[in-house]
Amino acid sequence: MLAIAVKFDLFNELNTMLYNAIQEHRSASLYKVGIIFGDLFGSIGSLVLFLGMIAVLLRLRKKEEFLFSVLLAGLSVGATILLKYSLQVHRPLHSINGLTGYAFPSGHGVLNIVIAVVLYILVTSTIQNKLLLEVVKFFLVIFILLGIFFRVYIESHWLADILGSLLLVIFVYALSCSLLKAIKYRISI
Repeated sequence: MLAIAVKFDLFNELNTMLYNAIQEHRSASLYKVGIIFGDLFGSIGSLVLFLGMIAVLLRLRKKEEFLFSVLLAGLSVGATILLKYSLQVHRPLHSINGLTGYAFPSGHGVLNIVIAVVLYILVTSTIQNKLLLEVVKFFLVIFILLGIFFRVYIESHWLADILGSLLLVIFVYALSCSLLKAIKYRISI
């Protein structure tokens, strides 16, 4: 439903109000930080992080966690590409730092959330200290929130694009859980 609302510009008033507020209070240095954050945790940075994390999961013989992570990442990225090119929602600014293409859902948003989830899976499968796990969870939430904030702040995405990313990953997470159960039922992991 969110995708349909975005496609038919039902968020225009909210987007206009938000971007007016951003432009009124914009900081050049914070804008640069947003660009750097997006570059670091964009496609290549996220791929490197993801490959490193799944390599560690394989090394630790965490087959179930590995398979879930691959399902989550693959389905999330695939669904993002499918939605982007099906809906063709344009970005607030057509080109930011050389970035062009469609906005909904935010690929950066999806990647940031998937990286945070996979890192949490990796950490929870290796660390038993509850306090340390809570600290990691706190920083992963901050990481996701920063990613969301910067995508909107640098006007690379509408707020609805980010919400779409979050909802997409939640849906794919549930789907990946179901697929993992079905796979485990068929073969022994």
